[in-house]
Amino acid sequence: MSRSDGEPARRWPGAVTAVLATLAGLALAVLIGYVPVTTFIDVGIDRLTVPALALFSGYAAAAVFLLSGALLTMLRIVAGLVLLIVGAVLAAGAVALEPAMVIHGEYRYYFEEIAELEGMHAISRAAGLVLGPLTLVLAALPPTFRHTRSRMAY
Repeated sequence: MSRSDGEPARRWPGAVTAVLATLAGLALAVLIGYVPVTTFIDVGIDRLTVPALALFSGYAAAAVFLLSGALLTMLRIVAGLVLLIVGAVLAAGAVALEPAMVIHGEYRYYFEEIAELEGMHAISRAAGLVLGPLTLVLAALPPTFRHTRSRMAY
């Protein structure tokens, strides 16, 4: 297809993966950010052990990276995709490492509790296990980077 002046028409990169990565990142930021906020309010920072404090700080950092990454990706800034990738890795890693750091390796009971999906804490952690890798894959796809790098006027 060409324009009236004979030049080939420019093809807009698809925005589907970028929009999905942004929405998944926003949802994951809200759900994963719920865990440290409620823990810090209910238990208090001074009562947490050092491994638990490190773990819940990882949850909070993941939420901040995901939220800022989603906002920057909406503005088509490539650094937003990098922040989404880092946040998704932190979120999935925090959920996967929680049994080893806090409940002394009781993975079986931990994941059984998550699988039951009773309560907001279990839903938040399940979202970290599902939306974390999904956000990571969507943010790392080449069409997502192509869309984010393109600065064509609307």
